[in-house]
Amino acid sequence: MKAPFQEEEALADIFGHIKDVDDQMFGVILEKLRNEKVQDIIGYFSDNWNQSQLEQCIIKKGVDITQADKEQKLSVVRNDIKQIIKVLRKLKDHDFNKLDYSSEVKEESKQSLINSIQDNRRIIHFLQLLVQLTSIDETFIQGGSNSLHILVKMKVDLRNNNFENIKIYNTSLIGANFVSGINVNGALLLNCKWTDLKILELNQLHSHNDYIRSVCFSPDGNTLASGGSDCSIRLWDVKTGQQKAKLERITSNISSVCFSPDGNTLASGSDNGSVLLWNLIILFFQIYNRKVII
Repeated sequence: MKAPFQEEEALADIFGHIKDVDDQMFGVILEKLRNEKVQDIIGYFSDNWNQSQLEQCIIKKGVDITQADKEQKLSVVRNDIKQIIKVLRKLKDHDFNKLDYSSEVKEESKQSLINSIQDNRRIIHFLQLLVQLTSIDETFIQGGSNSLHILVKMKVDLRNNNFENIKIYNTSLIGANFVSGINVNGALLLNCKWTDLKILELNQLHSHNDYIRSVCFSPDGNTLASGGSDCSIRLWDVKTGQQKAKLERITSNISSVCFSPDGNTLASGSDNGSVLLWNLIILFFQIYNRKVII
């Protein structure tokens, strides 16, 4: 078993492979993975044909380049892709992709990592890519969750990021501020630690009487569902910060909430092993017509 300091140094070395990579490639890679509906990133990149197609996508971003320039750029692009794949493979099997780095046990390792990467724009952008990859490949959920935690700790400006459908699990997001400009439609946050949940810069959502254990944005981004240890589910209007509904009569702590793809059904999981499905169409119809009080 490695000592914390040794493990930390290994992690810093892994991210060090990204420090000279052209970070403009990250957007192309993400777009390619989404368009191809990839679910196994490592498996996808293990195919030489897929790598070749990605290389051509990146080369096409160049404008009016000569054949000589194209060949030189192709060599650079191939090397950068090779480094990115190497880092993803190493991270997949690393504790960074298995354990919660927001815990006190990992505090020293995490802080040393932050000190080593905080001035490197490319590595910071790569951490943002890891967060986005949680919406594509579930095997990178913990690594992406740790990446978001580190970005929050570093107070990185996350505006204009597309965090649509990300899945964040088992980390601390205390101090996070999902400001305007971030696309978090369909985002799923499970077992995350919050002090206050901030949506936009002006809204702080208060009502739960105990820990918030799971939050999820509706597919259209207009509603936020939150479930907590107070055995209740709250539905919030994202734009106004107002509570739209409160679902009670639940006998156990809520451990997870998730919208269906069409946004018409909400699923909730509880510590007692039960899963409940809530019909939101009927719920909101009843609320708006004041036929029942939730």
